Amino acid sequence: MATILAFHAHPDDESVSTGVTLAKYADEGHRVVVVTATDGSAGEIHNYENPEELFPKLAEMRKEELEKSLDALGVKEYEWLGYKDSGMMGTEENNDPDCFWRQDYFGPVGKLVTEIRKYKPDVLITYDPFGGYGHPDHIQTHRVGTAALAHRSQFKDDWWGFNIPVEFQKDFLGYENYILAFNRGSWSSETELV
Repeated sequence: MATILAFHAHPDDESVSTGVTLAKYADEGHRVVVVTATDGSAGEIHNYENPEELFPKLAEMRKEELEKSLDALGVKEYEWLGYKDSGMMGTEENNDPDCFWRQDYFGPVGKLVTEIRKYKPDVLITYDPFGGYGHPDHIQTHRVGTAALAHRSQFKDDWWGFNIPVEFQKDFLGYENYILAFNRGSWSSETELV
């Protein structure tokens, strides 16, 4: 069975953009891992009558929603990188030094590489270079995912980029998502991962 790691920007992206696919592969017995970069604290609230009251606890609400979503999808393993939501492009949240959009590559890439080493995925999924629709956190997720993949020391030389096997194309190549890599061989020993 394969290990699939989906790297997403916010809580809810796992279900909105890859939910059916993740559920399918989890149901088939594959190991499915979701890594989320941000807390979703700058998201919009449309389905409640009192958004002003809820906004201060939005990150907590999003985390609870994510846990329920992952349970419904059959995803048992999850990691949170711990960054603040950056808000939509051009909003005040973009200026927060703790938001994901404002991070240099070293911190987030290092965190994602740690997760890649931990889970040793056969498939790594993230967004296209525009993040699907230009959201700064989705763009940064693409950048960090791509940079983590480029950090070749944790992979053997049998990783390859955009030559995606036919059996995975229909499930993973869709709106705003694409596979960064497949591991066609076996993983290196622990000593080679250093």
